[in-house]
Amino acid sequence: MPWRCQARFGASLPIMHLPDGYLDARVWLPLTICSAAVVGPCLASTQRQESPAHLPRLGMTAAYLFAAQMVNLPVLPGVSGHLLGAALAAILVGPVAATVVMACVFLVQAFFFQDGGVTTLGANLFNMGIAGVWGGYAVYRACGGPARLALSAGLAAWAAVMLGALLTGSELALSGVGRPAVLLFLLMGTHAAIGVGEAVLTVGALALLRRARPDLLPGVRGGKGWLPVAGLVGLVLLAPLASPLPDGLEYAAEHLGFVSRATSGLLPALAPDYALPGVRAGWWGTLGAAFLGV
Repeated sequence: MPWRCQARFGASLPIMHLPDGYLDARVWLPLTICSAAVVGPCLASTQRQESPAHLPRLGMTAAYLFAAQMVNLPVLPGVSGHLLGAALAAILVGPVAATVVMACVFLVQAFFFQDGGVTTLGANLFNMGIAGVWGGYAVYRACGGPARLALSAGLAAWAAVMLGALLTGSELALSGVGRPAVLLFLLMGTHAAIGVGEAVLTVGALALLRRARPDLLPGVRGGKGWLPVAGLVGLVLLAPLASPLPDGLEYAAEHLGFVSRATSGLLPALAPDYALPGVRAGWWGTLGAAFLGV
């Protein structure tokens, strides 16, 4: 397929979002328990420590990540990717609050749009919303943190994507869907390129905030302005232009022949596959789903 952005109307737009059926219960059940054990204390800590004035920032961060994850761009021949945002969220609001933010995004995606499975929700959250947040933040701090913002943020973003790919491939191998070496080669190979895009977008977002809204960066409080809302609306308007190319996980599933294991519809969703009920597939349906999710 050519390297160009095409409209994808009403399609599922995951990045490493495991659907129901891909993982064995012996794999997804422990991961669900582990994710709940991490998110619960993070939520309690956020409720105790975050001031009421800071809470809208968490909501805006979640809305941005949801919208950004709807915009797939081609990164390799036949493969697309989009911003995951785990490291970016951790840098902006800290890893504890970022874990809660990512959990909100995955919950909305799974239960409103059937993007990612219900049984695999804990695995998806663990791979990207927990390991991605905490692993990315550890790399960010180890590489200098705010003192070397571009370098540390870029490496953190790339590492978060690669860590998610490593965990996803390992879980699929444990579930018997393919040979570990082949799974990891395909997933980590494609996500190495996706991670470069993640790094570029993360550094670009932080550079824009540093110039236009430094109050939104860590350590600075207060400040108002139209840029966050305008930027969010602009991002939502790009949703109908998402690339139709498969993402890294879909690409591996198609090439290794386990895509047929996917099941859906375990629970009813408001707008399955980002298709609003009663709205014909097309630009308006995609935009409606994007605004609903935000």
